[in-house]
Amino acid sequence: MAGVGFELKKLFTARTALGHIKAYTYSAIVTSGPFLLLTGMMLGVQLLFRIHGVSLEERNLFLAPVVYSFIFSQIFTSPFTMVLTRYLADCLTTSFLRDVTSSLFGMGSLLVLPAGILAAFFLKDSPIPLLSKSLSVLFFLELTLIWVEILYLSAVKRYKRLISGFSAGVLAAILLCALLLQLDFLSPP
Repeated sequence: MAGVGFELKKLFTARTALGHIKAYTYSAIVTSGPFLLLTGMMLGVQLLFRIHGVSLEERNLFLAPVVYSFIFSQIFTSPFTMVLTRYLADCLTTSFLRDVTSSLFGMGSLLVLPAGILAAFFLKDSPIPLLSKSLSVLFFLELTLIWVEILYLSAVKRYKRLISGFSAGVLAAILLCALLLQLDFLSPP
């Protein structure tokens, strides 16, 4: 997250207690925000599943791919995002912004194929249905791209909008899940 370091450096130069509290809070939200939002979403969805009587097996069939995809997509993308963070920070420092967009699309396209192969290999012997496997691979690919995109979005320095957007997505997912459960759309056949 290239823009975050510069912003934190400004906050820590305030040399006041309030400035340091603001800097620590800011860094905690930016670094752990996606994890906390995913955790909140998973707890909300699991609560809805319980309220609507979804079996433990079906709940686990939902929970396992989401958690595995979240963890392994971060592990898979972290070496690439470390390099991209340095590149993006250098581009921002030198005001050389011409290749920033192409590096986003280039890294995304470079990661999709190996990520898809990795996810398919991981799920090939899994006893879950083919539709669940396919959706799990798709979710893994989406998260892989999201981690790369977050890096670039953080450089825009609109952190409140990022957190608001992620929060709105979590709320929309929970509300959509509640609606689909209410309509019996998510019930097993």
